[in-house]
Amino acid sequence: MGWCFAGTAGEPGRTDEPLLGPLDAQWAGINQAAGVVSAQLNSTMTEAYLRLRVHAFLSGRRLRHVADDVLSGELRFVPDAR
Repeated sequence: MGWCFAGTAGEPGRTDEPLLGPLDAQWAGINQAAGVVSAQLNSTMTEAYLRLRVHAFLSGRRLRHVADDVLSGELRFVPDAR
């Protein structure tokens, strides 16, 4: 069984880091984190996924790492002041 890579080295936004663990387990953590963010923001799941993805992009981190931080309590989202 060969390695499954997240992308091609040298391409913008891509690395040659292998995907760690089964994809369904990684997505389960991301889905759970989206549920936590949805509760924190009192928002829809769509908004929660969007906020997770934006945070990952702006911080230059992988979505699964941001999700891990949410689940561990290291990262908390707060509603925008309106």
